[in-house]
Order: sequence, then C-alpha cells, then structure tokens
Amino acid sequence: MKRTWIRTVQLRVDGLVPALAVVALSFTLGAAAGSLCARSAETGELAASLAPYLTAAENGTLNTALLPLAWRCVRVPLLLFALGFTALGLVGVPAVLAWQGFGLAYSVATFLRLYGLAGYYPALTMFGVTGLALLPALVILGEQSWRTAGRLLCRLRGRARGPIYTGDYWRLCGSCVLLAALYLFLERYAVLPLLCRAAEQLSL
Repeated sequence: MKRTWIRTVQLRVDGLVPALAVVALSFTLGAAAGSLCARSAETGELAASLAPYLTAAENGTLNTALLPLAWRCVRVPLLLFALGFTALGLVGVPAVLAWQGFGLAYSVATFLRLYGLAGYYPALTMFGVTGLALLPALVILGEQSWRTAGRLLCRLRGRARGPIYTGDYWRLCGSCVLLAALYLFLERYAVLPLLCRAAEQLSL
C-alpha cells in the first residue's frame, strides 16, 4: 500500500501541469475564502482595520525604510523557496499560497465593500501594481518547490532517481530574484506615492 502511494506521488509531482494545478487551486481557494470572510465581516471592523493605514498614507507617515520594506517583499518567496528543500513542502506550499490568496482577496474585498467603486483605485494601486511582479514569482517558486518536495519524498522512500535541482531550477530561481527586486522597486517608488493620493481621495 505504501509503495503504491509513493509511486502515485512520484507520477503526480513529476509533471508541470499537476504542480501548476495545485498552485492555482490553492491560491484560488484561499482567495475565495478571503472574499467570503470580508463579505461576512462587520463594516465597522473592516473600517477599523484600514483606518490606521490610510491615515498614515494620507499624512505621509508610512514606514518607507528600505530594510523593512525589502523583508516584506521577500519573506513569502523565501519561504516558498525553502519549502522546496523538504518533503514538508507538499503540504507547506499549498498552505502558503492559500494564505496569500486569502490575504489578497480579503484586502481587495475590504476596499470594495467599504468604498464601492471608489475603492477600486486604492485596491488596484496597492495590489495590482506589485502583483505584476509578485504573482509570477509565487507561481514559479510554488510550482518548483511543490515538485521538488514530492521528489524528495520519493527519494526518501527509494523510489526516485536522477538530479532534483537542475540548472533550469536555479535559473528560474534567479528570475524570481529579479522579480522580487522589481516588486521592491514598485512598492517603494510607485505604490506608496499612489497610495497617498488614493487615501486623500477617500478622505474627501
């Protein structure tokens, strides 16, 4: 029974399509849960959670220090990357992606519920611009880490052969470093100024 399960895992993690399906499904389920939570929450609670952030943006007192901002940009990609070196990534990668989807959808849905159409601009400013760099990095790292975690599990059971971390693996990881750098640049020099402008409009 154990051998059959390990062989099934090996077949499922070796392909690109199954890994992408796991990534997409995890993120989508998390996003659906986030939207439902924002929809069912009290508007007073949602407004209270956003008020300090929007007030700081309007007053220009948001923390724009490079190191805290850089850590916020790389912590999730680094976590996904690390999960590719342990068999626990089979569970950890979907969990991280689901949490990311939850947070993104909850935040966007909060803006739309509180401000209606006026909330589209700050939501797009905060999550749309940086999402151009962050989401591709999450997809690449999530897909790779989930597959390598499965191969590690198979190797522990003596069912996998061949290299796990190839040249293509490291090249794709390098591309994620560039995406993280782009994410940091957009967050500091594009999102923050636009967010300050959006906060002023919402306060009118």
